Amino acid sequence: MNLVDCSHFFGKNLLWLPVVHYTLGYRIFLWGFLDIVATREFYEYVTDEDTLNKRLGHFLWISHLLVVVEWCIIIKFWDPAFNQPFPYEVVFCWSIAFVILSLIGVKLLINDIMEIIRNQRINGKVGIITNKKNSVNEIVIEEN
Repeated sequence: MNLVDCSHFFGKNLLWLPVVHYTLGYRIFLWGFLDIVATREFYEYVTDEDTLNKRLGHFLWISHLLVVVEWCIIIKFWDPAFNQPFPYEVVFCWSIAFVILSLIGVKLLINDIMEIIRNQRINGKVGIITNKKNSVNEIVIEEN
């Protein structure tokens, strides 16, 4: 939600829209109702115990797409408004934060994938076979 609020501010500033404009009203109305459904879908995704059938909902994907489109518009009109470079310290700190958060995300993704494989193995849907030619273990999904 904070990213949506930030893009609202940048959209007003970069596109030179007045504070009271019908486009901004429609946008807030759309996001208000979209966020209700997208938040519920995200909550269901996070709290669902069935790790094999987890899927993000349609409205959550639509909200992500809308944020990306808004930020593409902001980046297109970014240059004339902000023409001074960022200080080196700010770029360095945000780069470190981005790398750390990316590594944490990759680690969590790998943990989830390993948990799904472990659950499939326990349920008997995955077996480990040995290739006789070069002795490589492969994971094969068997149909029941």
